[in-house]
Parts: sequence; C-alpha cells; structure tokens
Amino acid sequence: MNLRIFRTVPVLIGTLCLSSLFISACTMKPAQLKIEGLPQPLAVGTIYDTAQNEAIDFETLIRRLAPARVIYVGEEHTAVSHHRVQLKVLKALVDSGRHIRVGMEMFDHTYQVRLDEWSAGKTDWQTFLKRTQWYANWKFDDTLYKDILVYIKEKRLKLIGLNIPFYIPPRISTGGLDNLLPADRAQLPRKIDTTQAEHRAYIQEIFKMHHLKGRGDFENFYAAQCAWEDGMAQRVAGNLADDTMVVFVGEGHIRRKYGIPDRAFERNGAPFLTIYPAMPHQPVSLKDGDFIWVTEGARGPMQGMRRH
Repeated sequence: MNLRIFRTVPVLIGTLCLSSLFISACTMKPAQLKIEGLPQPLAVGTIYDTAQNEAIDFETLIRRLAPARVIYVGEEHTAVSHHRVQLKVLKALVDSGRHIRVGMEMFDHTYQVRLDEWSAGKTDWQTFLKRTQWYANWKFDDTLYKDILVYIKEKRLKLIGLNIPFYIPPRISTGGLDNLLPADRAQLPRKIDTTQAEHRAYIQEIFKMHHLKGRGDFENFYAAQCAWEDGMAQRVAGNLADDTMVVFVGEGHIRRKYGIPDRAFERNGAPFLTIYPAMPHQPVSLKDGDFIWVTEGARGPMQGMRRH
C-alpha cells in the first residue's frame, strides 16, 4: 500500500442494431474503464488497489484505509456517482468507530463559523445556502452535495472549509502573487511551492486549454494553482487534531498526490491515502491514486460555469 508515512517525491452507451426496416435484438456493451498499465479494462463498480495490483471489495477498502489519518476522496464535481462514493466511504468510516471530521473544497475558510453552525444543527438547508453564499462561491448545483452535508449535520461531524477565498486565484493568475493587496496575501500560506516539476507539467496542459484575456502568463497561472493547493493543504494539516479527516475535493487536486496530499504531508507528516473515482472512457493511470474506483458516467445538474 502506498501509504505516505515517509515523504516520497488532478452515459451509459448502448448500440442500436437495425435490420432492414425492423429493430433487431440489441446488445448493450457494459461500460468499462481502461487504466494505463493494466491489460484488461475494469467494470463499473470495481475498486482497484494500485499498490497491491488487485481488485478489492468495499469492506477490504475500509480495512486498508485504517492506517491513514487523512483520506482523500476525489470527485468530478457534477458526477452524481462520485458523490455517492464519497458518502458511502464517509458513512463506513463513521460506522467503524473512528473519530471523523470532514474537509471540503466547496467552502473557503472565512465561512468556518457558518460551517460550525451547520454541524451543530443550528441552521436549515436554505439558510445554510444563503449564509455560505453557495451560488456566489461554489456555483455547482447544491443538490449534488446535499446528502453529504445533511449526513454531516445528522452526525454532528466537524466540517472544515478548506479553500482560500474564491476571488483570490483569478487575481493571482492575472497579476501574480507580488501584486496582491496585503489583505489578500494574508489569506494565503507563507509557503507556496512552485517547484514540483510533474505538477507544473500537468498544469501546463490545463493552461493550454485556457484562452482568457489577461491570463496569458503561465507563471502567474501556475502560481495561482499552487497558492490554491497549498492553501487547502495548510487547512488539512492545521485542522486534523486527533481525528481522521475525510477530504472531498476535485480529483485534479489529488491526482498523483502532488496537489494537496503531498503538500499537507510536508506540513504535518500525517499518513494519507487517496481514492480516485473514475468514469468509463476517462484517461486514468495506476499512478493517479492509491485506490481507483470505477463509477457510472452520469452527471448531475450544474447551475454555474466551472471556474477552475
């Protein structure tokens, strides 16, 4: 198992079959995920342990998560199946008797008092959305996350906002770190690591797909990404206490661990493991996570434009 205790260097398809003027018997090809490095594709529902090179069942997954103090479960934000995976893992860890707290990318740290109110059962759903200014900040449809957040409230789990304020990364990507106002710079960690070569190469590929006026400087774009990663890593490392933290973030932030996981580990040395949900036909490598969970491909509603 690739447990970081010592430091080492993001539609069901059917086939219509026609015979002359009649629809003949049709065969539906099961959705599968081809993982780079594996000779055979994996069926939906498979959980693959990349360190042990074997498919495992859910109960085995939960047992193998036992040594980790931080458990990252990624997501494609609009993938309903990914949120189901997150909730299933969270429930199983709580049921196992571990003291669990939850870190979420969906909230920036300045809303922590609102998250505490939610965990304490002091607000209803609509009030919570208003007080966290959900649609001004995160923008993805709230129903995608409601089951997870309601469960957190029911179990009175500590909920940690991981993100930096959402307006800061665009300011860095257009003007750089040096031109931030002092109040904005104070929201960021002192250490922002821009030296990781593999992470830089990954972000360069993302940068090539962005063509926004005023954001043509890759160094500023990369500094924004690293400020974002290190900001969330600092929140993970600084809010672990004596518990186990389950972290829900976009899969790009945990891919190959060079986003949040390695950076949090550098700060507190807490062992971690990653679960990387992936849908059929998505490009995935065995290096992307400690466990790869093949999920259905359906996506849910989306209210706003993805910002990242």
